[in-house]
Amino acid sequence: MQVEDPEAACKDAALLSAFREAAAGLVGGTSADVEAACSVVARRLRSDSRRLAGSIELAYKIAMASEEAASTLMSKITAMPVATLTELINNALPADHPYTITVTGKSEPTMIVVTLTTTTTIAEVEEPNESHARRPAVLGSAMMAVLAAVWMSTQ
Repeated sequence: MQVEDPEAACKDAALLSAFREAAAGLVGGTSADVEAACSVVARRLRSDSRRLAGSIELAYKIAMASEEAASTLMSKITAMPVATLTELINNALPADHPYTITVTGKSEPTMIVVTLTTTTTIAEVEEPNESHARRPAVLGSAMMAVLAAVWMSTQ
């Protein structure tokens, strides 16, 4: 991208935010879906040796839900003219932003597929080898036997 002051442009949070917003618009997502980083590429000097305009490069990553969605987005980015990218970014800049940018080129997007695998382990709990009957119930049948024996002996 061509900018007036590359160092200032890379430090400009509004420009980085506008780029993320424009990229998110391509995806139909939010700027939180886009990571971006800026680096200075080149600067030109005026005839009086004063620094003038220069170029910056914005590298980005967009997380997509599927490989198919990523492929569709890559095709869309590849087919998009740089003039359209320039317009998208400039439109995302705040109205009072001091300068505009010009997209001068773009590189072919690449895809990195990340596969996440999760494993769930369920621990088995061994139950004690006891009856779940309450102790008085267990003693109740013994008591009934004693009472029956006593009653039988009295008859």
